[in-house]
Amino acid sequence: MQDPDGIGRFYPQALVKQLGLKSHPQYGPYDISSMFNADASFYFEGDGQIAPAQSDFLFVILHEFMHGLGFISNWNDYINPTPQALTPDITPLDTGDPSVQINSNSQMTFQGFYEFVFDRFMVTLPDLTPTSQFTRVLNAFNGGIGTKYATYGVFFQYFVTSPEYETALQMYNFSTTGQSLGFLPQNSTTLADAIILETTLSPFVEGSSISHVDYDTYTNTSDFLMRYMQDRGVTLEDAVARGGGGPIGPRLLRVLESLGYATVNNPNPDRNVTTIPNTKVVVAAAAPRNRALEAWGKLGVVLGVVIALVGW
Repeated sequence: MQDPDGIGRFYPQALVKQLGLKSHPQYGPYDISSMFNADASFYFEGDGQIAPAQSDFLFVILHEFMHGLGFISNWNDYINPTPQALTPDITPLDTGDPSVQINSNSQMTFQGFYEFVFDRFMVTLPDLTPTSQFTRVLNAFNGGIGTKYATYGVFFQYFVTSPEYETALQMYNFSTTGQSLGFLPQNSTTLADAIILETTLSPFVEGSSISHVDYDTYTNTSDFLMRYMQDRGVTLEDAVARGGGGPIGPRLLRVLESLGYATVNNPNPDRNVTTIPNTKVVVAAAAPRNRALEAWGKLGVVLGVVIALVGW
């Protein structure tokens, strides 16, 4: 999809269906597919009292559903075995499908770095600088989009020795320094409006860092749902009672509205996006590569979400 800022981003299929576009690609069969560990100790309504080591399955499903709707960033380390520099994904631009493994010996034409729609609203804190500005810097590396490389390996070699690689290193520092990144909802302009993202984990933890809200800030609040860990022995009902309101808190609602979903509070959200001719649907992990598998540390639960993404 093409956003008003001129940057192309992946959108969840579930969201694209609500945009009212005059033209769209053929949709995949499912908007979201979820996988859950059958060996995990889940609690289900009607089981009686939840055990101290159990996790509420309804809580888990609702959390993962939010990821499938688009609460997830595409910033990750796609180059180094041990994370040390973050960029948006480059793989889908190489292959046209982020689920396809690239051939490192194939010629490539650099087409830029792909964000998710979530990343359109990500900012550094406290200055509220959009991280998409960093994406623009990265996309200008070595002649920018359209530059050809003999192999993917050559591309990586050029990139890690380029001035733009410093931007990727800077993003890693933001991602591992507490309260350094936030989600600034649509039409918001102040630090108080920003939703603090999870950046306290050091080193960077794929699947947990950035793509969740700050654990300490939002525990025992109405925006508890999208923390990277769920406490054992706590039902969704318990968590709601502690935080007040309902399971989907006011800040999470602002995220969904900003992405483009209609809510009770905002039935007509801003949906200023357009498609371009080679738009296509790809079925991919909600986070690229193996990042779809999310381990909730306090649960010992391994689960995953796969969504259909609409690219450009």
